[in-house]
Amino acid sequence: MQSTRRIVGGGCIYLACWGLRRLAPKLQGIFHRSNNSSATILGNLVPYKMAHTSPQPCLISPAQVVENLTYKDLIPAVEQGLGNFSKRNEEGGGGGIYPQRTMMKIEEHNGSVFVMSAFSPAGNVIVTKIINRYVDNTERNLPTHFGTIILHDARTGKSKAVMDAEHITAMRTAAASAVATKYLARDGWQTLAILGAGSQAVAHLHALKHMTTIREVRVWTRSSEKCQAFAQKFDVKACETAQEAVTGADVIATCTSSHTPVLESSWLKPSAHINCVGACVPWAQELGAEVMKKAVVYTDNTPGAYKESGDIVHSKVTVFAEIGEVINGTKEAKRDEITVFKSQGVAVEDAVAAKLVYDKVSVLKDMKS
Repeated sequence: MQSTRRIVGGGCIYLACWGLRRLAPKLQGIFHRSNNSSATILGNLVPYKMAHTSPQPCLISPAQVVENLTYKDLIPAVEQGLGNFSKRNEEGGGGGIYPQRTMMKIEEHNGSVFVMSAFSPAGNVIVTKIINRYVDNTERNLPTHFGTIILHDARTGKSKAVMDAEHITAMRTAAASAVATKYLARDGWQTLAILGAGSQAVAHLHALKHMTTIREVRVWTRSSEKCQAFAQKFDVKACETAQEAVTGADVIATCTSSHTPVLESSWLKPSAHINCVGACVPWAQELGAEVMKKAVVYTDNTPGAYKESGDIVHSKVTVFAEIGEVINGTKEAKRDEITVFKSQGVAVEDAVAAKLVYDKVSVLKDMKS
């Protein structure tokens, strides 16, 4: 009986203290307003402080991302970011911090989930991105990629913004290819071949047209209906075969979800440059071993490419350099040879893109307030 009383009594005391702590801020305000010295007594009895409530991060809609992200701003920002990325192992860590992305395969639904993060000293930001890749979504008339980006202040850790990742992922990937093309394609190139007709194909068309005047654009994809629709929408040439699109092209962008090679080395001109963006998982492949072995291979992230790029995993080629090393002047750009830029995607690209969007949206909000 006594033990029961102790338990009940202890519970009552606990509840009373909990209640006083909940009421303390309000009671203190009342006592202070009435100049009552009991406020001091209460403060001593209940030494509890309410946790500081941080402002909620800015929620940026997909429409705002589209409106506020341009290749004019993004391509040079990605170029700087890729250069910084390739300085990540330098003494002092001035290039930033970029952990390898993690991947989870959802075999039941033919999907993959990627988690990426980065600390970018340019802008003092941290970015975290989760991106879901479901290749069968094309049959559902849905994008193959869905995701979310969270932008944080690197100085305090505060979450600054949450935004949709789909448009940013497409644009920053194409911007990286545009940077690689700037350094690896021969000057004065005029013919572009795009394999694929999805969001990455669209993004690459716009990004590469931003870089130079293109005389001819050819497109091919396995679905002739989608190929014709793409060609009509963007006023480019639809090709019946991949060989027709690639033969004689100066620059090629492979933007497919293929698990088997989509082009052959015999179709390539001696100085062709290929931006290979589709086979970003070990079991996928866009370029055959002959193409990879014939080319000088560049990546955005060499350790990640050796681990996850199907084109590199299957061909077992040696990567010559990261594109960031070419940007930094520490590795050569071999423009007169066949070159491949194997893009896996790195979070620094997301960081600079998200920062651009956030800054523009913030300025617009300040102007309206």
